[in-house]
Amino acid sequence: MVLIAGGPDNSGPLSTLELFDPAKGIFTLAGNMLTPRRLHSAVALSNGDVLLAGGNGDSSTLASTEVFETSANQSTAAASMTTPRAYHTATLLNNGEILFAGGESDTQLLPDSGSILASAELFDPGSGQFAATASMNVARTGHTATLLSDGSVLVAGGRGRSRDPRGRRSVPPEMRTSARFQPFCSAEIGAPGSRQESQMPQNSVAFFCRAFESLVRGKKQWL
Repeated sequence: MVLIAGGPDNSGPLSTLELFDPAKGIFTLAGNMLTPRRLHSAVALSNGDVLLAGGNGDSSTLASTEVFETSANQSTAAASMTTPRAYHTATLLNNGEILFAGGESDTQLLPDSGSILASAELFDPGSGQFAATASMNVARTGHTATLLSDGSVLVAGGRGRSRDPRGRRSVPPEMRTSARFQPFCSAEIGAPGSRQESQMPQNSVAFFCRAFESLVRGKKQWL
């Protein structure tokens, strides 16, 4: 079964929940979230339930979270994140914790209209609580986060705090390593006990940067 939760329509964020059955190819209603939300994250927990976190509500960026209980087809309140965030990533780690990284706060209708975040936090399903962890080296939103085979998390790209002359998010100065016509971005790929840096050309969209960070699980630090 696939859970479809929230999102926007012309009237604002939705609270509706639906389940898709791949075997039958049909959707069925599954109640409502406790809070309408869009641009949130959804992560399946080890018990099959789904943690829905953050996003934008009717008037503000949300720190609230809730759990969709698959056995009861209902959503129940969960602890709040340490920071309201939307456009963030949520990555299930090998130990069952979930890493929330970056995103934006105080944003509503348009991307890049709020404060870009470097902060990160961990959700412990055992205690049901969130706790702040080390911040990323660079604030970013609209990025990707991928769990690697060694248990670390690779965070890539996204948009930073800097803006180009047209007001668009640009490559953050601390991530730019060349002033040539075709700018370059530094790439850092972290692994326990090692650090290496390389250079990669940007794509044709000048304000997107393919830069990397890796959270080493044992040390809880960004390389």
